[in-house]
Amino acid sequence: MIKRCITGACLIALVTAFFFLREVHIAFFTGFIGFLSVLAAFEFTRALGERIRPLHKYTAIAFAFTIAPLFHFFSVIGVIYAFMGFAVLQLLFTVILNAEIESFAYGVSTMVYPTLFVGSMLILNALSNNSTLALLMVFVVSSFADTFAYLVGSLLKGKKLCPTISPNKTISGAIGGLVGGAVGALVLYFIFKKTFVYAGALPAWILIMLIGMICAFLTEVGDLAESVCKRKLGVKDMGKLLPGHGGIMDRIDGMMFSSVFLAFAFTLFI
Repeated sequence: MIKRCITGACLIALVTAFFFLREVHIAFFTGFIGFLSVLAAFEFTRALGERIRPLHKYTAIAFAFTIAPLFHFFSVIGVIYAFMGFAVLQLLFTVILNAEIESFAYGVSTMVYPTLFVGSMLILNALSNNSTLALLMVFVVSSFADTFAYLVGSLLKGKKLCPTISPNKTISGAIGGLVGGAVGALVLYFIFKKTFVYAGALPAWILIMLIGMICAFLTEVGDLAESVCKRKLGVKDMGKLLPGHGGIMDRIDGMMFSSVFLAFAFTLFI
């Protein structure tokens, strides 16, 4: 527990530092997101083991290296073209090596999950309005959701949510997580209320609260999705980089799903 708390404090300090650096130039946070995507891709392909051929693995990791600089210089279109190019490379290696189609599928899948899921934060980082709020929602809402889910689940217990996937999660904890997501989003909204840019008909605080609840739901979905992946792959943790937490993917599994939704929400509805 002490090791987990120390690691958690260091992660908070690291993310906070990059938020401050972001005020100097957004490229610092772009680089941070790119670093996370590379680590996540490496962890996932490592967990796949011999299921994925080396060339498919290294191609997927190479794509993760490119998304941050390509987005910085060419926006989303650069990442899209890169994805298509690296997907063609994956297919080419499959033909040359006469490799299993499963290896090709794992290689391309890694380019989507976790790489593009993590990369969705690049869109939030580049928003002309509300970008700091949007990015903070990725980290803060998931933390509130996890904390409320743990506290409510521990106090009320009750029926299991998905006993075959994650035996410790309860329905009461999941509901508590949704409440926590709404609370976390509202806290951020009232902090950034004066600078929040929004022209919709729905009251802004209600919209942000709903977004927070959806983010909390997707955080829980992301956590369960990774639990399924780990069970299928026969691993306890995706990595060992973070003492007490496992790997980067074990820490940001829910954030990846919520960040994809936030990218859509803040570009389409706000």
